[in-house]
Amino acid sequence: MDPYVNEVIQQQYADINRLGTQQQNQLASQAAGAGAFGGGRQAIGSAEIGRNVLDQQARTGGQLRSEGFRGAMGSAMSDFQNRMGRLGSAAGGLG
Repeated sequence: MDPYVNEVIQQQYADINRLGTQQQNQLASQAAGAGAFGGGRQAIGSAEIGRNVLDQQARTGGQLRSEGFRGAMGSAMSDFQNRMGRLGSAAGGLG
């Protein structure tokens, strides 16, 4: 596994968290403006934002890891095919 993939994933998680925090702040401002700060609707909205943040982090992490795996698999297959081609050429030269 590419060691930089984890750094990219962690940065994406931080960006998603930052956006989630912004949404939480907007929700709190709207609730305070409506005189409903700390009410049930705010709690439901806050929980929904939290769920969305975690869901997006899971999808992003999975996608980035999958892309990294596919890239590594492609490189490994290419390397294997090159080695087999060289082995075949060497065997043909011996014959």
